[in-house]
Amino acid sequence: MPQSLILIQAIRGTQLKIGLILLTAVWAAMPMLAQDQAQPPRPDIVVLLLDDMRFDQFTAAGHPYIQTPTFDELAKAGVVLDRMYVTSPVCGPSRASLLTGRMPSTHARVNNHVWPGTLGGVYLPTVFHKAGYRTAIIGKDYEKESVDALRDDAWSRQFLMAGPSWPEEAKDFTSQQRKDYYEAHLYYDQDYQVDGKGQTVMGHQSDVLLDELKRFALESPDPYFAFVCPFAPHTPWNPSKDRLGKYKGRGIPPRPDLDLDALAPRLQQTAIDGHERMAEMIEDVDEALGRVVGALREAGRLDQTIIIVTSDNGTMLGEKGMIWKQRPYEICARVPMIWFGPGSDQLAEAGVVDRPVSQADILPTLAGLIGAPLPEDEKRYGRSLLEPRENVLVMQYPFSSNSRNNVPESLAWASLIGKRYKLTLRANDPNESEVYLGPAVELFDLLNDPYEQNNMAGSDTDGVLPSMRQELMEQLIANDAVIEVGE
Repeated sequence: MPQSLILIQAIRGTQLKIGLILLTAVWAAMPMLAQDQAQPPRPDIVVLLLDDMRFDQFTAAGHPYIQTPTFDELAKAGVVLDRMYVTSPVCGPSRASLLTGRMPSTHARVNNHVWPGTLGGVYLPTVFHKAGYRTAIIGKDYEKESVDALRDDAWSRQFLMAGPSWPEEAKDFTSQQRKDYYEAHLYYDQDYQVDGKGQTVMGHQSDVLLDELKRFALESPDPYFAFVCPFAPHTPWNPSKDRLGKYKGRGIPPRPDLDLDALAPRLQQTAIDGHERMAEMIEDVDEALGRVVGALREAGRLDQTIIIVTSDNGTMLGEKGMIWKQRPYEICARVPMIWFGPGSDQLAEAGVVDRPVSQADILPTLAGLIGAPLPEDEKRYGRSLLEPRENVLVMQYPFSSNSRNNVPESLAWASLIGKRYKLTLRANDPNESEVYLGPAVELFDLLNDPYEQNNMAGSDTDGVLPSMRQELMEQLIANDAVIEVGE
């Protein structure tokens, strides 16, 4: 019999009660003490959100000529979530969803030209600030007055893009001259707002922003959360001067759904230039991030750093005979997702590597990993990536919805994407042709038709359309969205 039990049996009366209380307290404290002694430092966190980068635009994703050694190193050492989807494939709504965990129909940032009052009053970066993290937003801040009341509670550092540095004579520019100057000078020697104060910083924007990340990360031993948002590789396609023209003549990587003949000659050249210049700009970001990774490694902090590389949406450059984003197709709605550092093993074990996941899940997952409670929000769509989904919801309001009513009834389309099948329903709109909007119903078998070339909605030999349609409509209702479609 253990000596502790012999001792207890020898105690009588009140001494028995005191002995049991003391022993219980000691036994309860021992695992806590052991846990405290073994507790690793809270991870540093970098979320790198590129602009318009497609899921196939890095070497490890199979791109035939782009060179991204830093992304590839992070992917190899971490995990790639191959089926990450944005909530809406256009900048403003997508970013608002990442920052709130909500769908566009509930945060109300329905397109790039609508800034609702408060995004529903939820701004998840405040979670990290309240948890004791140093926090920084670096680069593109696209929420404007929607988060004015929340921004100062979220960020201890704000290093924001403010556009080209305008010459004195710009006051006399015509609108076309202003447009031409903007497109020629954006990315080079720009103006920035640094904690509310304007300054001009020389150099290519991607270098400036990632160098600021390096400085912020290493200025203190305390843990940090950095939300880094370069404008690259968004138009105007201005890579660094050293990399400009590196891929001139390499053209468009072949894809079964590429249809340049459907484009006007001018747009055909735009598609070609886009592929080549975007590759150059992504390499700019990759190289600049490599300097950050090297500095963190030298400082002994890399192993405790989570680095996430993703994008706010993809874009079409000749696929299906189209240019631009906002479409339900994979090349627009699916984005890269590299997770390096703490948490990558758990994600791999959770089985989400090849399952559809939502970008709205990123910040809830990070909050869970650091033990930070999320504010109550009954309209939150995002949840931990460690809780695998059966499907994800993607939706898109028309770009011109600010000329309509900016309400869920103006929803242009919504998609439900499962592990194999993808259903899209489009709103009936007498003002738009099917050529612009696409068929009212599209059903694709992504396993056997990854380029979405065979619409099964008319036959549905697999019999999945009715149940998927019902599930999609239920999810829309749950997220305060309504779409009226034909059969």
